Amino acid sequence: MKLHVTEAGYRVPGIICWPCHARPGTTGAEPICGLDFLPTACALAEVPAPADRALDGTSLLPLFAGQALTLPHPLFWHYDFAPNRPQTLALRDSPWKIPADKKLGQVELYNLSTDLGEKQNVSARGPDRVKAMAATLQQLLAEVAAEGAKFGNPSPTPKRRKSSLRSPLPAQFFDEAIGHCSCRQRVSLAPTHCRGYQIRDGIISRLPAPWAGL
Repeated sequence: MKLHVTEAGYRVPGIICWPCHARPGTTGAEPICGLDFLPTACALAEVPAPADRALDGTSLLPLFAGQALTLPHPLFWHYDFAPNRPQTLALRDSPWKIPADKKLGQVELYNLSTDLGEKQNVSARGPDRVKAMAATLQQLLAEVAAEGAKFGNPSPTPKRRKSSLRSPLPAQFFDEAIGHCSCRQRVSLAPTHCRGYQIRDGIISRLPAPWAGL
């Protein structure tokens, strides 16, 4: 289900059409995401990528030459309002993946090459791997928090103000509206509108005219 930190929450198929570069009918299992687009565009333009900020993506050009990608660090997900809480974090390093709760007190281990559905938790068979991946996850989480504070991003758990609505919005709707996602940079979801009101950063307010009729 979307918004989960399981493979079902963010894994989607991708299609690339690039005549003379992408061979028709070929498939690949290398995971990529939107963070890779900027480094790829810079590589195509033969210009250096921005050096004034942390970039978690990598150029996708090696894929078209049949080569493996070089990632700056393992893939990382963080969503405080994931429906499959307490698991709100996930880290993938090659076929290995650990989903975990925010305090890293509940950490599981899966081999996605043989268990894409994440049904067989093998953490008991690989405690050293779990410990190493959990340490990497904790480091990335700290870097995300530090970078978010540097750029003035709000806390991932903003204080909620009491609504003046006669019929308060359901808690589930409220949670989904103010979530935060990150693959390093924490970003607020777009404002959510509902019957003349909007939710922005956890605050319910009335929409100005002419939008109040929405």
